[in-house]
Amino acid sequence: MASDFEVWYSLNHYDGPWGTIFRLFSAQVYSIALGLFLIGISSYFLFFKTKLIFAGKWLPYLGGGLSGLLTGMIGSGGAVRSLALTTFNLNPLTFTATSTLIDFGGDIFRFFIYLEKGYLNSAHYFYFPFLLMIALGANWLARIWIKRIPKERFEKIVLIFVFIMGLVSIGTSFI
Repeated sequence: MASDFEVWYSLNHYDGPWGTIFRLFSAQVYSIALGLFLIGISSYFLFFKTKLIFAGKWLPYLGGGLSGLLTGMIGSGGAVRSLALTTFNLNPLTFTATSTLIDFGGDIFRFFIYLEKGYLNSAHYFYFPFLLMIALGANWLARIWIKRIPKERFEKIVLIFVFIMGLVSIGTSFI
């Protein structure tokens, strides 16, 4: 698999408008900014008990676009996507199914990029069936667990994990 540095390096040397954005700051700066954003917004919604709701028609596109951009820039758009999905007031199963499908689509896209760039070789292919079985099993167990969680508690759990991912984003930027 590609290291974060290899992915950042290939994005940082991309010619075009996105390459210019990637080169503005180091990966560390983007990671710290993302961490501060995640900590700030999740804290606000956790402590002030304000409901996350998209009011405008354009906001879902903003959330999805920001999530995709951050995934491409620093490989961590899942927390932003979780915030965006929380605002749709979805039930927990719909939330996780939507997030899973988005992740799967991104992973398929990334898989072909990694193949093209040579980050994967035939030695890695052995693991794919096992990883797929683990993913399906984990999805099945999570579905059983999620059915038992009230919606309000699920939203709090999501926000707590977003907060934790903010801390992780900041912490790993110094490693």
